[in-house]
Amino acid sequence: MIKKITFLLLMLSTFMSFAQFSFDFSSTTSDNWIGDSGLAGVSTTTDSPAVDGAIGVVNSSSTGNDWQNAQVLPQIGDYKIDLSGTDKTITFEYYSNETGGGMIKLEGSGATNVQVYFPYNTVDTWETISIEFTEGDGQYTKFVYFPHYGSGEVYDAVNLPKNDTKISYFDNISAPAGDIIQPPATPTTAAPTPPTRNSSDVISIYSDAYNSISLAEFPTGWSQGTHNFITIDGDNTIEATSSEFIGIVSDYGTGTDLTNMEYMHIDYFTASSEGISVKLVNTIANNENIVSLGTTVSGEWKSVDIAMSAFTGVDLSQITQFIIDPAAGIDVYYDNFYFYKEEALSVGEIDTESKGIYPNPTTGLINVAGDIYNTSGQLVLKNSNDLSGLPSGLYFIRVIANGSVSTSKVIKR
Repeated sequence: MIKKITFLLLMLSTFMSFAQFSFDFSSTTSDNWIGDSGLAGVSTTTDSPAVDGAIGVVNSSSTGNDWQNAQVLPQIGDYKIDLSGTDKTITFEYYSNETGGGMIKLEGSGATNVQVYFPYNTVDTWETISIEFTEGDGQYTKFVYFPHYGSGEVYDAVNLPKNDTKISYFDNISAPAGDIIQPPATPTTAAPTPPTRNSSDVISIYSDAYNSISLAEFPTGWSQGTHNFITIDGDNTIEATSSEFIGIVSDYGTGTDLTNMEYMHIDYFTASSEGISVKLVNTIANNENIVSLGTTVSGEWKSVDIAMSAFTGVDLSQITQFIIDPAAGIDVYYDNFYFYKEEALSVGEIDTESKGIYPNPTTGLINVAGDIYNTSGQLVLKNSNDLSGLPSGLYFIRVIANGSVSTSKVIKR
């Protein structure tokens, strides 16, 4: 029995000591796979020279900076790269249509940035590259590839001149694993700024952007958790600590009439993955409904818009209680809790040049999300970048960013 226990402990220790950071380009996003400093772009492909699944693609540019680069950025929930121990080797699969290789640089908070040149002498062939970062001394959260730097650890763009023809491919980046990246517990920036709206088109419960209605209780005495009003980056914010729910009462006599509103909006920030819901209660008619805010996004401000039609079974003409209800007692921050209806789209808003929208025309997906309108000014999609379900024709997309609104044409094929 002692031998069996010893063997199991040895196996567990071996497993724990060989945890690996791994990135295989099967789930890339605009957050974890990016181009920088004038690189023509990064992407993924399952076409040749891919052998098994997706690979990363790096397109160079003759007009970009000498230090143009592609970056793999581990996200919340991913391992960091750990070079603090004796194992300081990073391996990856590399393929290019040009010789020369390039330079890999590792960056991380609290660790010394390290960079090593790797050679590549045979074009159009997959090679397994192993790099020993002997000077690595900590944990890293950025893997950077420079296609036009060479000559060891010296920044040198002469040996690998810039061009528009070099294409580099990566797969199966592997390294010793460090800590799991945790979401930040508190926001350091304010919630996104809501757009300017006509006062008749919005009923605000809590927001600096609009004149909020008078409230009888906020928070209520029966709210569970600690709730304070604080300022973050100059913006008033609700801080909810160990919050089971926060109750808000408008007026038990007549309530608040939301029948003309089309959407509910709220911004939240939490490090938790617990679900969050909002309940609307009409104590006069004795009915209520609770609606989920969807899958919780951790570590960043999340803006949520819910159609009022989701609140079935509740008389919206006399809402007396607004309850923000996490699934468990969590720390969470709230801002911009309001109800609104969309303005009719006016011709004067339309940017005829359709700046920044691509591909355009499109068969479905475009690069930005917004409210999609038809040529009659009717809202047909809310906060979407997928037109695949719409008939072919001309549409308009209204995009809200940092409080400003732009409207552009987009053609669906």
